[in-house]
Amino acid sequence: MRIVLSLSILFLALSQVSLAQNSWKAPAEAAAKKNPLKSSPEVLAEGKKMYMRACSICHGKTGAGDGFAAGALKRKPKNLKSVLGGQTDGAVFWKLRTGNDVMPAIKDAYSVNDTWKIVSFVRTWGPTKKMPSPSSRPTTTSSPVTSKPVHGQNLHPWSSFPQGAWVDVHTNHKMTVGNDQEQSWDSDSRMTVGKKSPSAVQIKHTNPQKKIVESALLPVPAPEFIVGVRALGQWPHDIFPFGPERKSGVKPTDKQPMPTQVSSTFKGFEEVQFDGKKYRARLIQKEWQATVRGKNRKSVQRAWVAEGIELPLKWELTVDGKLLSRSRLLKLSEPVKVGNKTLNCIVTLTKKHLSDGDIVKKRWSCSKVPGFLVKMESAMKTDGFSLQVNEWITGFATKSPQAEEELPANPPGSRPALGFMPDYESDAEGALVKFVTTGGLADKGGLKADDLIVEIDGKNIDSFAAYMEVMPTLRIGKVVSVKVERGDKEIDLKIEVGERNN
Repeated sequence: MRIVLSLSILFLALSQVSLAQNSWKAPAEAAAKKNPLKSSPEVLAEGKKMYMRACSICHGKTGAGDGFAAGALKRKPKNLKSVLGGQTDGAVFWKLRTGNDVMPAIKDAYSVNDTWKIVSFVRTWGPTKKMPSPSSRPTTTSSPVTSKPVHGQNLHPWSSFPQGAWVDVHTNHKMTVGNDQEQSWDSDSRMTVGKKSPSAVQIKHTNPQKKIVESALLPVPAPEFIVGVRALGQWPHDIFPFGPERKSGVKPTDKQPMPTQVSSTFKGFEEVQFDGKKYRARLIQKEWQATVRGKNRKSVQRAWVAEGIELPLKWELTVDGKLLSRSRLLKLSEPVKVGNKTLNCIVTLTKKHLSDGDIVKKRWSCSKVPGFLVKMESAMKTDGFSLQVNEWITGFATKSPQAEEELPANPPGSRPALGFMPDYESDAEGALVKFVTTGGLADKGGLKADDLIVEIDGKNIDSFAAYMEVMPTLRIGKVVSVKVERGDKEIDLKIEVGERNN
């Protein structure tokens, strides 16, 4: 709130949640249940209708994992047609009804009978019985799926940019205390992406006028889960404590608490009006616990999501039973000029309720900018004072000083290599490592035999063919990120690209 997180991510594909079959298994008793419904044109038609309403948002209309929200997921949903053979009807039914911390359960929206109809419909895409052995890896014969990009893809306004990317923010304050004359002041800040790890990203903040030099580690993914909400952006005061002297007692971890006991529920459909039109929106409710300044607090977030719209039409946040804020989407696209560039921004409005007054914030945000925020107008009014804060970016850079384009082209007669041998005959969803050269670059980077490479340099590797397409694009001498599946764990590695003579 890679602002929120986490912010569901709505309906994650059944296969996405179980990257390996061992990671999310239905109980044996549930998996053994048989579908009581006989397949018929009527059952399949009703099952298809309910699937389109409840599941296609991520799974896509044909189960290919290309729903409009798929681009916001950390890993794209896999093709259901290729994995249904690894799950019984009872297992699919149980997962739909039960859900988990990233896939909302549908038990509150659909009856038991209706759930079986959805199972009957998705079975038209693939086999029903054969269960893989515990050691087998998921495989697919489908071609890679390209999902529609979503505002705030990866759901983090900072970790989706390389180290060294920055944004300059100009802030104007106007304050009136009681009957005193209005005070006004301006300041300029720079936010820079620092060191990054699989679980956190460092943000550096400098403000010369206030003599501020500070940094904070933000968790990845960020601690909200409804798709898009964290994509609204972060200013310095969204991350760091209040005030130029930083003596409020508030810590960055208090402003970005990590959630626990996360649950998600699909509550059904409601009609919501947006931009002069009425939409049949899904109501998603997320609940989680978080410790803030030594106190455990329970948060409940409700979001109304319409198919084809990148952010929820509206959402609200309750903390410890008290309504904290209500927000709504105003516009999907509004141009904002930044230097010689024009950015198309999503516009939202938030009203935050305090014990002694309210804060109203209007945001313009764009995922092409580090931090995502482009402009914000904020007004706070209490019994004792009023404060208006207008902020906007004056410049930004989305590449690190040593960007890939600055590296020399690969020498003629050579090609990039990572120092391992893939299994050329494997049909796994990725590049399966057959062996690693001892003392080589891959070995130094932590790669091991039997690792399944699923991402290289930010590019999805879901087949051996995809691996072969990515390798020639790498620059020799560059350190790239390599994501692997090792057993039931997902591990991020850093490996320098070496050179292999042709």
